[in-house]
Amino acid sequence: MFFRLFFNKWLLNCVFCIVILILMSCQSSQDSNSKTQFSSNVTLKNNNFLVKYAKHFGILHKNSSAHFFVTENFKDTIFYEINKTYTRIAVMGTIPAFQLYMLDAIDKIVAIDDFKYYTNSKIVNKIKQKDIVEIMPNLQWNYELLISIKPQLIVTYSDLRENVNVKQLLQKHSIQHLLYLDYLEEHPLARAEWIKVMGLFTGKYEKAEEIFNDIEQKYLELKQLTDTISKRPKILTEVMYGDVWYIAGNASYISQLIKDSGGKYAFEFHSYNNTRPYSFEYVLKHARDADYWIHLHQFCSLEQMKKENRKYVLFKAFQERKCFNNNKIQNEYGYNDFYESGICQPHLILKDLISILHPDIFSNDTSLNYYYRLQ
Repeated sequence: MFFRLFFNKWLLNCVFCIVILILMSCQSSQDSNSKTQFSSNVTLKNNNFLVKYAKHFGILHKNSSAHFFVTENFKDTIFYEINKTYTRIAVMGTIPAFQLYMLDAIDKIVAIDDFKYYTNSKIVNKIKQKDIVEIMPNLQWNYELLISIKPQLIVTYSDLRENVNVKQLLQKHSIQHLLYLDYLEEHPLARAEWIKVMGLFTGKYEKAEEIFNDIEQKYLELKQLTDTISKRPKILTEVMYGDVWYIAGNASYISQLIKDSGGKYAFEFHSYNNTRPYSFEYVLKHARDADYWIHLHQFCSLEQMKKENRKYVLFKAFQERKCFNNNKIQNEYGYNDFYESGICQPHLILKDLISILHPDIFSNDTSLNYYYRLQ
């Protein structure tokens, strides 16, 4: 089935109702494991499409049941009908795990993928105490352990329908699979809005909505501080990876953050929404004069950058020492909190970027949550 969903206030409800009708007619032909359930103690507004920013999931509560879908590239759509909560969840990703932490539902996590990725102290402590086990260390599935902990739901970033072994295992042991596609979202608030999905499956939708509304309000209030700024510094992102430099398009997550923080993205003339590889010479041509340089992978100093690639000194931002990395908080394995709590709380990232690009706005508060200036 192929669906093209256009997310605006007028069209969303109409399109989604059509999708629901089509999917409900197809649902009877699907196996019983594709059907989830929804808690009756969750109250949602009737006939209301409950998404503001996200483009890759939708929720509709109609009459006595809730309908939820996940869609990738607006084509293959996975449909769920929900009427119960889940209390034992295997989470293969730091973001849904942190969202469960935000929902005070960390006790529902029984497994994670690999402990090396996590920085949240409460999650890490539960892993150390064996209250949470790792079932995919070094990208290798531990099928026996997965079965033994008896999760009701497993949340992954990959479509396990293509993995025959895992698919059969989940079906045999009645483990529901939830495909998490927050990383496809282009707007920071859209990625944060996925907390509603975790709230939906854990019976904490109202709390998830409250948390998201608070994040949205704070984000938009910060954005208003830069809406009328005319002088916008030019921003370069990322570094060389091997022989190429991956550049995000103007419709991307990072580009939106830069614009909302009062900056000008160096590659705003790229209209795509993903990342594409370019040569060093191409990046130098278009971003040599960039005022700031952010998201520098694992680099912790300018000397490290120069040692890795002496050509980095050709950029104005390097010469003026205006390079900021987002790995201020990282664990002993080098994984940082930006891609755990930061993605879930984009207002904190936005405040950091505004502080960097327009330090006069927060003259009394110069602290940064996720970034620091390389020396």
